Amino acid sequence: MGIFDKKDNIDKTNKSLWYCLETNFKNLDGDEFEKIIDRLYRKKGFHVVQTPKGPDQGVDLIAKKGRITVIIQTKNWKNKVTNTNILKTSGARQMFHANYAMIITSSTFTTSAKEAIQKSPRIRGMEIDGLKRQFRKYFVITKPVKKPTTIEKITIILTGKKPKKIVKRNPKPVRVKQNRRKY
Repeated sequence: MGIFDKKDNIDKTNKSLWYCLETNFKNLDGDEFEKIIDRLYRKKGFHVVQTPKGPDQGVDLIAKKGRITVIIQTKNWKNKVTNTNILKTSGARQMFHANYAMIITSSTFTTSAKEAIQKSPRIRGMEIDGLKRQFRKYFVITKPVKKPTTIEKITIILTGKKPKKIVKRNPKPVRVKQNRRKY
């Protein structure tokens, strides 16, 4: 089932969308990262096709909406995406006759890569902060609820009530008397 179920709710696995955003998607492998980007573009109203595994000519996803075709290259990297990657994706856009090329990274772009993106009107880039904003815009993201321990489950079964949480309170602060001298 993966990260999402049929209703776009977050799966209760350790790879929940909340956890992905908290870890900057570093808990996902490349294929899982492609699938989560696929899901984002479907939510935006695109028809998305994932390219076959293996050499992909610089294209991981092909997204279509009306007459617009966007090729998407995903980079789930720790290092910055370089200008070379931008140029490869630009060539792939021409090869696939796409309107736009999108490079989406869980990292950031180098300065030269940012300049290449700015100079090309048909290439877009999305770094980790923009990616997080997009997911927060299109999905309801909540922190997963902690599962009860075995002892808590038994207590619920036997008593029908949830166990009270033990709250450790700080002891009252000790006031230190100061010697005041009268002059």
